[in-house]
Amino acid sequence: MSSFLQDEDSSCATESATASHTSMRKKGKKSSLIWAHTREPLKHEDQKLLYCSYCDINNTTKPHGSNNASSMTKHIRSQHKTVIIELGVSKSQEVVRQQLKSIYDQATASGDTKELDKKILEKSIN
Repeated sequence: MSSFLQDEDSSCATESATASHTSMRKKGKKSSLIWAHTREPLKHEDQKLLYCSYCDINNTTKPHGSNNASSMTKHIRSQHKTVIIELGVSKSQEVVRQQLKSIYDQATASGDTKELDKKILEKSIN
């Protein structure tokens, strides 16, 4: 069905992906989901940057390193086109999602979802 009805299990996957770079938050990095696509620098690389996980470190081309989420996103989108970068959800979007879920749950309890489900299905088909 709609993404606002997903269970909280799917948000756990997002949390675990970003948890791999918990140390980055301590260094002042924002919680952008792009950092889940990076690796820590090797000894010979700039220690202030994170490096693209998809760049071949054995290749003659230098792996892309950045401390800027926009730069890393642009790099991955242009150089590693098969990689899907998950978009984050803002706090206000999460509040709205929770409110919609609550309203839908109330409608389900009273048996009033038939018309809404029909409209959602029609919109998703068209």
